[in-house]
Amino acid sequence: MRSFVFTILIIFLFLMNFVSGYIYDDFSVNILDTKKWQEIPGSDLNNLFVDEHFVDYSKNVYHTAQLNPADRGVTIQITNHTFVSGEVLEYDINYLSGSGNRISVIDLDSKTKHIGVIGYWNKIEPGGNDFGLYHVIVEFGNNEANITITKPDDSISKMRFGSIGNAHSIGIGTRTGHDGVVSINYDNFKIYEHDNFAHPLDITSKEITAQTIKNTGSNTIENKKSDGITDFLSGLVIILLFIFLYKSITKKIKYEKEKKILEEEKRERKIFEEEQKKIQEQVEGERKIEEEQKKMGLIKYIDNMGNEKWDTEKQIKKWKEIDIGLSNNFAHLSPYQFEEFVSELFQKMGYKTKVTKKSGDFGADVIAEKENERIVIQVKKYAKGNNVNPEEIQRTLGAMWKFKADKAIFVTTSDFTVRAKEVQKEAPIELWNNKILQEMVRKYFIQ
Repeated sequence: MRSFVFTILIIFLFLMNFVSGYIYDDFSVNILDTKKWQEIPGSDLNNLFVDEHFVDYSKNVYHTAQLNPADRGVTIQITNHTFVSGEVLEYDINYLSGSGNRISVIDLDSKTKHIGVIGYWNKIEPGGNDFGLYHVIVEFGNNEANITITKPDDSISKMRFGSIGNAHSIGIGTRTGHDGVVSINYDNFKIYEHDNFAHPLDITSKEITAQTIKNTGSNTIENKKSDGITDFLSGLVIILLFIFLYKSITKKIKYEKEKKILEEEKRERKIFEEEQKKIQEQVEGERKIEEEQKKMGLIKYIDNMGNEKWDTEKQIKKWKEIDIGLSNNFAHLSPYQFEEFVSELFQKMGYKTKVTKKSGDFGADVIAEKENERIVIQVKKYAKGNNVNPEEIQRTLGAMWKFKADKAIFVTTSDFTVRAKEVQKEAPIELWNNKILQEMVRKYFIQ
């Protein structure tokens, strides 16, 4: 039984070493444990906290963030332990975002202020400045401290500090400069010794081993008397072992999950940045082309199909005439589309317009208004040679009474008969034939 207990203890100590020490704090309660930490504000310039500094219970992390550019800081100082040669501190840094001067720091002995671990402070810190999950190991030796940083891409950076003595206090914190903003979470603080039997530092491996050997070497009578206690202790050790393994595995799963999420976010951010770069290069290329074309005195024109063209002002006017339809007497437009076109023409002339219904227009296709003037407009898309007769003119004049208009305008793609022009002389109506129409289109659409 004694050898069994001894074996269990050895396995227990080995497994504690395998999972890198005991957990000092994993922030599994919703407030900062003041028995373990002292929360200290300020940067080198002032005594102000960062905007956010609290235990985020939804994620089981100590959360820090500076939301607006400012010189701020926060440090959580380990209160119940002084580190000596042979001891190790481990923890995780989840670097979420930031800009300007911002760093995650180690405050060693409250003397060597703000040893930058990761981030940017006028330069990139030794651990790097990529967003993601970092793992930090601080190992204390004889009059020195060695810091190992595992980056999000699994590469390693190291730092060394010498001539620092052999008893140390440690604080971990976040700091920003006057132009800095940042968001950093901390988690999984562990403490252990360098040797192969890493364990909670309030119970040393030597004490456990010595006590086990002493119990094993006791006489048979004493062993029998302690059988009940030994059985109880062995059961307790097994229970503690399983609890410890469960918590360690859970933490490992959480760590890997967060790492995977951060890697995916990093990949998506890289893809987005590459796409933005391509767009920027395309825009820059188009800008250079435009500058070169303008230097040659050319003008850009986008036709009805959305095609971009560059040429002289004279040529562009010809293209516009073709697109609008002056060259083929608006053949590409249906009669109703032509009414819409005439409506748009009067809008460019400063009128508010309305196209009437296709049927029952009473001799008016468009009503145009400006200030106190109302005009009825009749539109006829006729082939050349098919001239408008006086009866159509009379019908449009009748529409003036229906719509209470001040005058009428008859617009056609052809021309008017002699008798139709005679009616105009005695009535408040303007007759726009193909020639007048083209002049108005060039004035308001092309010039």
